[in-house]
Amino acid sequence: MALVNCPVCNKRNSDKAQECRYCGVSFSGDSASLERWRRIERIKKQASLTTHGFAAVTLVVAAMTLYFWGGDKPSSGEQISAFTMGIVGALWYVISRIRLFLHKRENK
Repeated sequence: MALVNCPVCNKRNSDKAQECRYCGVSFSGDSASLERWRRIERIKKQASLTTHGFAAVTLVVAAMTLYFWGGDKPSSGEQISAFTMGIVGALWYVISRIRLFLHKRENK
């Protein structure tokens, strides 16, 4: 008994198996089913990366809200918190956009 990788989830399965025990894709040679699973996985990955981008923007907005809330000059602790949140959010956004770009480019 040999182990083969699933073409969709890339996990190891027995070569005698009829379908992947992890993702359920059939190994019977049905190319339409396989293509559908690949398409679904691409869409899930793209949605996940888009959600990361939105979360990063939310973090930047929260940082600006923390810094400018109330009209008075924020204390040094609030300034450090706001700048840290803003920098982390901005870097997270840039990284998620690069990952989304590479994901879309890879799947053309």
